[in-house]
Amino acid sequence: MRYNKLVRDKIPDIIMRRGDKPVTQILDAGAYRRELRRKLQEEVAEFGESGEVEELADVLEVVYALAVAEGVSKFQLEEKRERKRRKRGGFEQRVFLMETISDGGSRVKAVVGSANPVKVAATAAVLHRVYGDEVDVDPVAVESGVSHQPWGNEETLRGALSRAQNAQRVSGATLGVGFEGGLLEVQGRVFTCAWCAVVRDDGVVGIAGGENVLLPPSVAADVRAGAELGPAMDALTGLHNTKQGGGAIGALTGGRLDRQTAYEHLLTMALARLLTPSYYEPDREGVN
Repeated sequence: MRYNKLVRDKIPDIIMRRGDKPVTQILDAGAYRRELRRKLQEEVAEFGESGEVEELADVLEVVYALAVAEGVSKFQLEEKRERKRRKRGGFEQRVFLMETISDGGSRVKAVVGSANPVKVAATAAVLHRVYGDEVDVDPVAVESGVSHQPWGNEETLRGALSRAQNAQRVSGATLGVGFEGGLLEVQGRVFTCAWCAVVRDDGVVGIAGGENVLLPPSVAADVRAGAELGPAMDALTGLHNTKQGGGAIGALTGGRLDRQTAYEHLLTMALARLLTPSYYEPDREGVN
């Protein structure tokens, strides 16, 4: 059985004691930090599903490991937590913020046309790099207007545009962001494809596409027969819900690239028209 994930240090010994042979590798520092972040998402999701304190302890273990990997000791992490608590409070009073009413201000409100945590995290990462702390990113569940498993660049781009436009329209946000993953057949081979669209409230649209990864023959056969890519990759790897984790890209690159990183690249490229508008002013063709 294949796992392709970070495990606790004693897991290989436990596997050997039950008579199986573990196949492992030691990650370099960059891959280790990346896999810790994925592990944190996994453990938080498991606690969210079960609510068991045991799962919460797993979350804490990963948090401590992440802190050390980032050069912060447990003591320093606790010190930062306490300092932030003194400044901003904790969560004991159960305060649930419904909305804020402002006079317009300069904050950028962005929405993602999906509740998929990978898409939301990718959007937040990119927009915070662009706008700093002056941006809020929220998910909005909207229809893509395309099939559950889009085929070809045309349909996949149409899904991304629809998500971005619908999310921006229903929310009134400054920016609507849409991602859509699809499949592409080229010279008899099946590849992944993905598109991103950004819709600004003044009608300007930025788009970008790419992330073409060759699918294994068994997965290509499954999707040609009508399966969606996510379940087909789950069946191949033995993992659960890969589309909301590292995705096909993460599994097929051995964790060297994951779906969030790929979406961050796409969104950054889609923002080109908004970030360097003077270069696009003479172009009046295509999507506005």
